[in-house]
Amino acid sequence: MSDLEHVLCTIERGEHGAIRVARKTYNGSAPFTDVRFFYKDGAGELKPTAKGTSIRDSELHQVLDALAKVAKKIESGASEPRAVRTSHAQRSIPVGTREVQPIGEDPDPPGLF
Repeated sequence: MSDLEHVLCTIERGEHGAIRVARKTYNGSAPFTDVRFFYKDGAGELKPTAKGTSIRDSELHQVLDALAKVAKKIESGASEPRAVRTSHAQRSIPVGTREVQPIGEDPDPPGLF
């Protein structure tokens, strides 16, 4: 089976690249949504980078709900991140050793709106 791709949109990111949203299959997989950064080569053609992600159909509604919340906050004028104060001790914690908050516990995490 051959791989399929249907580009849904391409969003220009300056003169050097773009973000592309597409429906794809890979090695005969079930279709999925791919959100990927592309760069322009010497001829100006868009080429994919490793930066991006694939979203399974079963995950799509959760991603859309989260993005809709962000869009609603932006539309309401809450697009500026809130200042978050951290102590010196917090900043010195090595990356990867902090406790991770479970997904879905805080709909408005500090510093994002």
